[in-house]
Amino acid sequence: MPNWLGNALLATALVVMSVSPKIWLQRHSAQVDGERLNGDIADRLTAIGFRVTLDRDLSVPAVRAERADCRLVARNGDRGRELHDLFNLEQGGHSPVYFGYRGKWAPHPAGARAVLERFGQNGLARVGIDMARPAVIALAAAGPCAGTREALATLHAHAYRKASGAD
Repeated sequence: MPNWLGNALLATALVVMSVSPKIWLQRHSAQVDGERLNGDIADRLTAIGFRVTLDRDLSVPAVRAERADCRLVARNGDRGRELHDLFNLEQGGHSPVYFGYRGKWAPHPAGARAVLERFGQNGLARVGIDMARPAVIALAAAGPCAGTREALATLHAHAYRKASGAD
């Protein structure tokens, strides 16, 4: 066998071994379990005296909550970089959106660590491994909303895998 043919066969085998698992994993889509996260947000806010409703008519479903003279909107903030302006438009007369991640709140989306954690979680979910990670929460409030940031600071996000082809 000529040397060039052996090299071509070896290169082909390496490409197939590298690409095959990636193609197989593409059959599955993984993303944050937004329903579970919204449920956890609603539970935390209910525990500190809010009346809550789920608003599914927004770009990203959100929990709307009211207590005395406080109104707020809270939702998954993972895609805050892409949706920050839209979140501010949809907040409906509340303060500008703040993003909570690992107990810290800022007027800008969470940084690279949050994105890498999400990618890692989604990758593991694709192969059936459930890993919780600190949630990124987008929050807009109107009025004195004491205790809300603390109540939402320790939430965790989970991912789920949705098969997009035959298993």
